[in-house]
Amino acid sequence: MVYEIEGSMFFGAIGHFERVLLRTNADPKTLIIRLRHVLFMGITGLLTLAEVIGKMQKRGVWVLLCEPNNRILDKLRKAGLLVMLAPAACSPTFRDALTSFAPYQS
Repeated sequence: MVYEIEGSMFFGAIGHFERVLLRTNADPKTLIIRLRHVLFMGITGLLTLAEVIGKMQKRGVWVLLCEPNNRILDKLRKAGLLVMLAPAACSPTFRDALTSFAPYQS
């Protein structure tokens, strides 16, 4: 499953994101979250993303992030979100994310 976030992630703007991802009827094997259009991520956005990642992982879903700009990547790193993911699970491009998810398809 690929989910693309557009716009800022802050309090009030993240409810749809959380509802869609946590209330899927069938869990995908892998979830790729595209961040290429995220210009700002506040603390509530970071916390919600961490919560979604944790819940999806508990359901057996591999979560990959891709295309964060340098500012967002720095926030993800400082918030500890990157350590929640498998090695190389934050890719600079969508193509890299597709390549890195290949081992998790089986």
